[in-house]
Amino acid sequence: MFTIYTPTKSSQRLGLWPRDRVSGRAFTLVELLVVLFIVAIISAVVFASLISYKRRQSVMVSSAQIATALTDARSRSLAGINDSTHGIYFADDEIIIFEGAAYVTNDPENETVMLETGVRATTTLSGGGRTVVFVRLTGQTASGTVDVFSEGDFSVLRTITIHETGIVSYTE
Repeated sequence: MFTIYTPTKSSQRLGLWPRDRVSGRAFTLVELLVVLFIVAIISAVVFASLISYKRRQSVMVSSAQIATALTDARSRSLAGINDSTHGIYFADDEIIIFEGAAYVTNDPENETVMLETGVRATTTLSGGGRTVVFVRLTGQTASGTVDVFSEGDFSVLRTITIHETGIVSYTE
């Protein structure tokens, strides 16, 4: 014969009876929407933080590229390579290392360094212009600053200072 199992109170409390686990234990639509809303807010905060981090990193990398190019052009002038002066021309999204007393567009000897995407550089040089030329064998130049910033967030800024001696320094 067959016996029919009937749940005891202890088996119901422990969730051993299958019918009891199903009834009354599902998520409601409101609970699911609350969870989705919380996940969306956390995702938005994380995404904004990542974008800000990327902008800061891009400005930092571009600043280092500019400082390195300035130091390289000064070193070439100090060494008297090709018995010539050397300099840097600042375009909007690139810098160009050139040989000679003035920048010549499309000179095959020019070396172009592209700045990071979304990064721009503006110059404030004594004497004006967008060109820094280092004097041969002394490395001296007109003093000034180069501001490197993110197009999407102008608060992300680094300033590179060019001293009359040709020494380059930068700060955040």
